[in-house]
Amino acid sequence: MKTLLILSLAFVANASHALEHDAAVVDPLSTGALLRVFGSLGVIIVAIFGLVWLLRRSGNLVRGKDSKLKVVDVLSLGQRERLVLVAVGDQQVLLGVSPGRVQAVHTLDTPHVEAVAELPAGRFADALRRASAGQAASAAEGNTRA
Repeated sequence: MKTLLILSLAFVANASHALEHDAAVVDPLSTGALLRVFGSLGVIIVAIFGLVWLLRRSGNLVRGKDSKLKVVDVLSLGQRERLVLVAVGDQQVLLGVSPGRVQAVHTLDTPHVEAVAELPAGRFADALRRASAGQAASAAEGNTRA
């Protein structure tokens, strides 16, 4: 971690030193400089709108954790039609959703509970450590053969 911090500080110092020398040579109002600035701003704005569009499309836009409505499951029936199972308090409602209409298809008397497989604590970390050690060993073998 300290090495990363030292490298990043060295990079910033080197970049600022290079900027001091370039600032005297380049006119900030030149056509090339203005095109770079506005081009960079355009790329940033397009990236922001693209990320918002992707988040909305995937349905992972941040919602309140204390919300009384929760989407339990979604089943796509076509390009624009889907069935959505929504939990409202203790009750669950199956909704048919299409571009121009949302209709309650069925109300479940007993809530659909999805079984969640729980892993014992530490198993994932152990598996990751073993996998990383295996990759490091295979990489070392590949370097000795070459």
